[in-house]
Amino acid sequence: MSGGPQPGKWRWKFNLLAGGLLVLVLYLGVNGIALRHYWRQNVLLGAAYTKVSGQTINLLRGLIEPLTITNYVSDASDPAVALIRRDVAALLEEYEYHGGQGKASVSVRTVDPYLHFAAARKLAEEYKLTTQENVLIVSYQGRHRVLSYSELAEVDTSQLPFTGAARLVSFKAEEALGAAIQALAQGRQTRVYFLSGHGEYNPDTADSDNLGYSVLRSYLERQNSAVARLALAELPQVPEDADLLIVAGPKSKYLDYEITVLKNYTQEGTRGQGGRLVLMLDPATDSGLEDFAAEYGVNFRNDMVMAKFATLGQTKVLPDAVASIYAEHPAVEWLRRAGLSLRLDRMRSLSVGGETEQARSAIITPLMKTGEMFWGETEFKTPALEFVAARDFAGPLNVAVAIDTASVSGGEVRLRGTKMALLGGGQFLTNQLLGPEQVDFFINLTNWMLEGGKPLGLAPKTPKEFTVALTPRQTTTLTLTLLLVPAAGLATALLVWWKRRS
Repeated sequence: MSGGPQPGKWRWKFNLLAGGLLVLVLYLGVNGIALRHYWRQNVLLGAAYTKVSGQTINLLRGLIEPLTITNYVSDASDPAVALIRRDVAALLEEYEYHGGQGKASVSVRTVDPYLHFAAARKLAEEYKLTTQENVLIVSYQGRHRVLSYSELAEVDTSQLPFTGAARLVSFKAEEALGAAIQALAQGRQTRVYFLSGHGEYNPDTADSDNLGYSVLRSYLERQNSAVARLALAELPQVPEDADLLIVAGPKSKYLDYEITVLKNYTQEGTRGQGGRLVLMLDPATDSGLEDFAAEYGVNFRNDMVMAKFATLGQTKVLPDAVASIYAEHPAVEWLRRAGLSLRLDRMRSLSVGGETEQARSAIITPLMKTGEMFWGETEFKTPALEFVAARDFAGPLNVAVAIDTASVSGGEVRLRGTKMALLGGGQFLTNQLLGPEQVDFFINLTNWMLEGGKPLGLAPKTPKEFTVALTPRQTTTLTLTLLLVPAAGLATALLVWWKRRS
């Protein structure tokens, strides 16, 4: 056999080793470059939900301290969780990435109460959470805000009893998170004062006190608010750090000078803005604040809202109010869109009207109304409760009214304007009766009043529905294709097997 010498095995092994090392070097080099210089693009169909805006990126990269977002969520029966849980997780991943490009990091962790027992128990004790709650806990520089999943999306549950499914109307997680982070970055807790000294509901009681407001207090504190009590009889002035005053169900009459202090506060306010006041007056009480509210064109009627209903063949009287009609207003918009009813327990009705000077300079919005089946009973202390047109008030009835002189018609904004919320009672917020809907309503109401965390101007993201309309011929062609292609592949495999066997 002629020819040159054949290469030995050592040369073949050397070439193989050199080639392997070259491939390894190229692999490490390419991945090293990609770690520092890369391009990210979400190509999923729902990418529009999780793509963050430029405003959010600038907000995250402008943070000077680490930000922590805890996704406290379980597979509970919350319709919002089933619809947006994956989108929220994907959005938080984007927050973590973009936050890492700035001065401070953004860390995200997920805690499932049914899987991460120790971590969940610690969070539950700190923020007074339950296993049924689904929230985002945003922490920054020792301050925190807690956002429920109901704030992250607008969900239509009107068809839930019939179809068993809810519908996502809009995805608002980026807007809600941006407002919360912005509020925390401002570096100051809001100060909320509950007036005391006249039998008001007490936020300092134990949670076991059915008539206390301690559970509501914990929810306010979760929103980065410091809560305290204020007795105007002891300190006849509103502290300079007050952001919001709450008068919750006084049982005795306020003195004239106390009312004067409240009037001055609502007009002058503190911190360069007008006063922020929530006024809740229970039925069968005379606090002396009714005339104060009447100056703004809102009258607390001396009645009690109730309705008759039939059960088990008997007609009974329900001495409680249930709101089902809502205004187009930030405080109740989610209730209106979702078509929910809000139980408010013992309430008195409010009438709106009056040509006073304060009323003419304000936007007065009836926030919530009952249905037509309710009426305002003026003789509610008698055993026989029956609607009498000559003395009682027919439904629908106003049970909550918002007054706003900070924003007036025509687009003009008054920086020192007043914001007030007048409710026909405060019993529905007690420890015994407080539920998720009541909490969400009151937190949304106070957020509107405090403007805590101004939105970044981000529009909610609405889902896009994709439909395919096929003609009968196209349907037939598609069906045959889906059937014939697998059948042809199977026939070919059988034919090859048969030939090899034979």
